[in-house]
Amino acid sequence: MRYLAEHDARPAFFPELVARIPDVNDHIRFFALTALVKHYSTLMQAHAAQLAPLLMERLLDANSPVADRAIWGLNIVGETALPHLLAATEAPEWRERLMAAFALGRNHQMSVATEPALAALLRLLDDENEQVQSAALGIIMDLTPLRPFRRIEGVDFEPIYQRLLPLAEHFSQHLDAHYQEWGNRYRQLLINR
Repeated sequence: MRYLAEHDARPAFFPELVARIPDVNDHIRFFALTALVKHYSTLMQAHAAQLAPLLMERLLDANSPVADRAIWGLNIVGETALPHLLAATEAPEWRERLMAAFALGRNHQMSVATEPALAALLRLLDDENEQVQSAALGIIMDLTPLRPFRRIEGVDFEPIYQRLLPLAEHFSQHLDAHYQEWGNRYRQLLINR
């Protein structure tokens, strides 16, 4: 698998790589996904309906590099992944909502299906879990003109800023130093806009 991840695509290997996505060995899962996202994006798009559910399962992989590759793969399969990601933002388990938020924030579909994707992220600001709330805050902030990252165009962010500010203020006073640091950064950006 490692060899395939480090060398050019060979379409004949595509089915075998896909079959290895749910492998019990986390190294095999990682290298299979790495090979797919680095060298087989065209084939991934052509097989998006088959791959989206497999990638969604790996989104919750205990091995975070595997989950990261799954996020990358979900971005490649594009609009086929969007309904899965939107549904996962309402999953009963907080970790699934968290990972769906991360994947949604990195997905290029944010610029195509901005309204449902942004609505899902905005709902997560009110999540019962602080990690999910904090992630949603950071992801939405990264989509705004206030941050130099993955901006989305054509959105009136002013009402959204009003929703973000109280949460940023909450996290700026958090006991956890990480939450406090980012809460302060976002609070300052929102106040100084």
